[in-house]
Amino acid sequence: MLQRTEIAAAARTWIDTPYRHRASLRGHGADCLGLVRGLYRDLIGAEPLALPVYNLVPRRDEGELIFEAASRALQPAGPEIMCGNILLFRMRPRDPMRHMGVMVSATDMVHAASGRGVKCITLTPWWRRHCSAIFDFPGTING
Repeated sequence: MLQRTEIAAAARTWIDTPYRHRASLRGHGADCLGLVRGLYRDLIGAEPLALPVYNLVPRRDEGELIFEAASRALQPAGPEIMCGNILLFRMRPRDPMRHMGVMVSATDMVHAASGRGVKCITLTPWWRRHCSAIFDFPGTING
């Protein structure tokens, strides 16, 4: 079983990892999906799915690749955002969900952004409005 505080602590160890599209290696490179993939390996073990093909520049015709993968590999979470949740974001209405991050407190999220790398930010009202799905790692418990 995974405690939410354990997930948050693990996510914080990825801070300052450089941004690298399709990478998932702490300290060397990660994109937003790579951050979650790397945390999955750190906390649970082997990744359950092959890495989907996705472009750096979003395309509407790609569909909901990240949401579909999250639905298969993670467990749905309740409607309230909490520490340890994995959040998926739709940056524009009608666009696929193309970004994700991990909550590390009641107000802060770790995510990877192009040009900035892995950082901890405050989940501002803008981010909350764009949050379109909430998941947990399998076996997550409160604590």
